[in-house]
Amino acid sequence: MPPILRRILPCLMALGLLAAGPAGSQPAELGFDKGFLWGVAMAAIQNEEGLEDSSWRVFERAGRAKEPAGKATASWDRYEEDVDLAAASGANAFRMSLEWSRIEPRPGVFNQAALARYAKVVDHCRSKGLQPILTLYHFSYPAWADTTTLPYGARKGRAAFYDPPLSLMPDGNGGKGWERPGLVPAFGRYAAVVAKALKGRDILWITINEANIEALNGYLLGIVPPGQVNPVAFARALNHMAEAHVQAYDALHAEDPSARVSTNLFMFLRRSGKATTLMVPVDDPTEKFGDALLAWRDTPESQPRRTMDYMAFDYYYAAAVDELGKVATQWRWPVHPEGMYDAAMLLHRRYGLPLLVAENGMATHRGQPRPDGWTRDAYLVNHVHALARAARDGAKVIGYCYWTLSDNWEVGTWAPTFGLYRLDKTDPALVRRPTPSVEIFRAMARANGVPAELVARYLGKRS
Repeated sequence: MPPILRRILPCLMALGLLAAGPAGSQPAELGFDKGFLWGVAMAAIQNEEGLEDSSWRVFERAGRAKEPAGKATASWDRYEEDVDLAAASGANAFRMSLEWSRIEPRPGVFNQAALARYAKVVDHCRSKGLQPILTLYHFSYPAWADTTTLPYGARKGRAAFYDPPLSLMPDGNGGKGWERPGLVPAFGRYAAVVAKALKGRDILWITINEANIEALNGYLLGIVPPGQVNPVAFARALNHMAEAHVQAYDALHAEDPSARVSTNLFMFLRRSGKATTLMVPVDDPTEKFGDALLAWRDTPESQPRRTMDYMAFDYYYAAAVDELGKVATQWRWPVHPEGMYDAAMLLHRRYGLPLLVAENGMATHRGQPRPDGWTRDAYLVNHVHALARAARDGAKVIGYCYWTLSDNWEVGTWAPTFGLYRLDKTDPALVRRPTPSVEIFRAMARANGVPAELVARYLGKRS
């Protein structure tokens, strides 16, 4: 499209002087490089049924969840259907997680049938033209990790958030979950088994989902498993997750030296006017965790070495000081599309790695309109446009994944509804029903960017 037409077309369309064609028929006003990944994301603990041996089910049985998960979205039996829906939405990538408690129901005992089932899902992704993006750990660890003796095993390096004296936990049983240093080699062993089982499938790997959120909510605020409220536990958990990532990185590369491996971090961003900065300017956990991995040393004397092949991040919101009260409620998260640009450029300048948006999405309350007027259609267009601006300005953006495919159990409650597809948990059939946002996502994926017609309709608007 000639530059002059690109500038005036949105104005003509906005004034109704030029009719828009079918969604996606216009070229992208701002787009991405060939091979860009348009993905949807989901997690096992939020969708799969039958995970009774997971940390979340134990937490739920103790009365710590707001609502029961039930059989969630029954995706274990319906993965092929969900993959098909992703493909139908225009996606060329599918992000899902493997459930550790299903694969290793008892320490050192691996469920080969479960591994074969996951391999079948990955192969189905390939048959539908979807790049598989697999997360080894997404908010759920095996319940035995809280109760079983976990020997230390081999450990390399320290992230130095907190280095616990071994004398405090001589058998590796101090605390719960990621507090326990023995969980580090256990995760490395699990990663090695998965890497061998799924070898040769050209998977894009994410090791640990949102370690900074997991540590904050599970070990400092106590609102998710294991429910600890202890700053020492918080620091220790972060340290161990960094070590576990490195072990998983090594295990995946041992099976496939060309593997692409990352971890995804939740971006804590603060908004002041139009400017976006880190929520905690000094020692922000996102920045600190990334720094530790990008400057990893196996020993104090060794040279830094690679532990990240690309950088994945999750961006949902940026809050002004007077909006911090909204942060605890997902459907009240302050929408600030400019923060997507700022997050991508911050990570690009700091680390220089290829960037993947592993999660970005907007919640409503049980499918109802948001009080602030934002619709998911407008949210999608404004955030993807901001990401495309970052790509234009030099960030090496390789993909965007929307959270999530269909409404699901948001680790403790069904109230936040993020899905491109609506799902009524009271419906025994758990039918996934498309929202209008499916067509918006499809139009952008088809254009490999944001078509001018969508720019005219939504850019800078809430609906």
